[in-house]
Amino acid sequence: MVGQGLIDRAGWRVSYALLGAAALLVAVPGDAALSQEPSHSKVSSIQNQTSGLGRREAIRSEIFWVLMIVFFLVSAIVQACQIHLSPLLTDRGISAQRAALHFIAGAANLIGRLGTGWLLESFPGDFSGNPLIRCDNAGNSHTISRSFPA
Repeated sequence: MVGQGLIDRAGWRVSYALLGAAALLVAVPGDAALSQEPSHSKVSSIQNQTSGLGRREAIRSEIFWVLMIVFFLVSAIVQACQIHLSPLLTDRGISAQRAALHFIAGAANLIGRLGTGWLLESFPGDFSGNPLIRCDNAGNSHTISRSFPA
């Protein structure tokens, strides 16, 4: 909705630059705040509570890189679908304003990722993973059925 409104008022080039700058203004400070090393007292208390690989050992493991590649590809696919959803819908005859409403899926995606991360850290993956995938499939099916009526 914001993107379509900006495009209508300022054109796509200015909108692209503004949305990119807004993303940087959020991402850079967030990355700086979250990438700081914890103090030694916090590290020792955390290490006493958990077991497993440290950051350096994890980065050197093959499993880490496979997971990173998989998560990157899934994220890229989801974002590519969301970016192209509005043009696809307008090509099917849906108004630009109504097609922009489907971009709300981006906000839902963010909330869903945070909620999924919390659930997967709080409960075993085999217990929480299957219902999460079913909810994702149900939401996608609902979006598709509402966007492309028979």
